[in-house]
Amino acid sequence: MNLIAKWFPNWTLRRELRRRVNQGVELLTVWSPLWFERVDLERLDLGNCRQCVLGQLTGDFNFGLTKTGLSHHAAENYGFTLPPGASVSEMRKRPSEWKMLTAEWRRQINRLRNLNSLHYWQIQA
Repeated sequence: MNLIAKWFPNWTLRRELRRRVNQGVELLTVWSPLWFERVDLERLDLGNCRQCVLGQLTGDFNFGLTKTGLSHHAAENYGFTLPPGASVSEMRKRPSEWKMLTAEWRRQINRLRNLNSLHYWQIQA
């Protein structure tokens, strides 16, 4: 076990979730450029099919997969659900991982909103 993994046990998972969410951000930005303005961060919960990113944008996680053309397996690669390795009932037993995934989406959405706001003010100047 390396020193980082010993001191920060979730570091590897966080890094992987960040990579996956970055891919999801890119996909959504191509699909709908200002998608991040339509997500309610107070309601955001990646463990809930209606309050997750796709759920908020399309009404339901599964409908969001259809609209974006993603399979359930691909959704994992884009950070819309937890990485593979468990059934749905097993995934419900991983609340800390759902919280990490939600936190990463929240961080990315805030970053996009800040960049968009900065761009707006640069145009106005």
